[in-house]
Amino acid sequence: MHKNRIWILFLSIVSFVLLWFSWKAFFNLYQYTSLTASTKTSSIHWIIEQKASDKFYVQARYTFVVDGKNGHGQTTFTKHLYRNRSATEQAISNPSNDPWNVWYNPSNLNHSTLQKKFPFKECLYAAIVWGVFIYFICLGIYVGKKYETDRA
Repeated sequence: MHKNRIWILFLSIVSFVLLWFSWKAFFNLYQYTSLTASTKTSSIHWIIEQKASDKFYVQARYTFVVDGKNGHGQTTFTKHLYRNRSATEQAISNPSNDPWNVWYNPSNLNHSTLQKKFPFKECLYAAIVWGVFIYFICLGIYVGKKYETDRA
């Protein structure tokens, strides 16, 4: 391995980035896999959430019942961005009276969501950072061997 201090510092920074992306991907994957059961909502209350002056999201606060136990949660639909409050109000003005599917963790009913989505982006980013890290480790080994060969 190449023993240059700057190279070691660079690899340390890359390894911290690797740990961050890996932890984030693992945590989101754990959250996804823990939502193993589903049921229908008892009630839903729709709310408009303003993130910035031109960013509005719809948020659902809901309740559900499983085996006589009450669960509740909230889901923000971040995939659908609205530019003003009136467009957001129009989107939720005619909500369906049909109950929504709720995905929940059977051991913790308050860990639930209306959108169960696989954390593809986080896993892809972690895989890319792993590839970059392995590339730089191999590059360091190659340069270290080349440097030793040239010195001999």
